[in-house]
Amino acid sequence: TLLIVGPWFIMRFWSSTFVFDYPWEQVVQAAYRKYPNPYNPGVVAADVVERRVCYGKIFTKRIIATTWNLPFLVMKIVGDCGMLHGNEQSWLSRSEKVLVLRTKNMSLSNLITIDEKLTYSVNPDNPNMTLLEQSATIRVMGIPFLQGTFEDMTVKSFDSNSANGRLAIIDIIKNKNNVIRI
Repeated sequence: TLLIVGPWFIMRFWSSTFVFDYPWEQVVQAAYRKYPNPYNPGVVAADVVERRVCYGKIFTKRIIATTWNLPFLVMKIVGDCGMLHGNEQSWLSRSEKVLVLRTKNMSLSNLITIDEKLTYSVNPDNPNMTLLEQSATIRVMGIPFLQGTFEDMTVKSFDSNSANGRLAIIDIIKNKNNVIRI
């Protein structure tokens, strides 16, 4: 991770790569079916609000609904947020064998902005495997005494949630009906 500090914000960059031992088509189908799952119980819904085909690519927009266990001190300041929402936009190119998903938080965006990008592509070293490149930019603003807490919490969350998301995809692929058993 990379840390940038400004007068009213902290910005952290996080990234990860992972190779699935499965073909791109299987991984992408599982990625679209990933939520909800027992590995990421905080994600309670992923609702498609728009889908269209343009220039041979499928564009999809989903609203992701999550719950997030905020530390007690944070909840005292911002209140119990209950359900939090994110905006996920994706484009899928079957001809290029690439799926790109970008998710930005909609909730608490006056305090923290999270911009996450996942790219699923054919592994250049083995066409029967799939490369996942994942990155996030996290920016905490306007609350100097909580910036470190928010930053640490978010980065730890990305590390564990990305690993759990990969487990969910593998579980979906292994289950012949492409449905996770909850």
